[in-house]
Amino acid sequence: MNKVLVELYVPKIEKKYEIFLPVSKQVRTVIRLLVKSINELTNQEFPLDYKAILCDKFTGNIFDLNKTIKELGIMNGAKLILI
Repeated sequence: MNKVLVELYVPKIEKKYEIFLPVSKQVRTVIRLLVKSINELTNQEFPLDYKAILCDKFTGNIFDLNKTIKELGIMNGAKLILI
């Protein structure tokens, strides 16, 4: 399986999304994809800020930008926050 289904919460716009993340991509690449997608979905309500961070909703741990989704152990059903 090359993607995982996660729940993504974006506090800046107070919205949740269920989204597939590619497990072989680095977090920095995933953040760029997420920011661009959410910006388009919200008609630019969410700004194109590629300095956003991705973290675990329960632990608050910020994910290392240089690691892949797979290396971080992010699995189906994970709850993440994009800040």
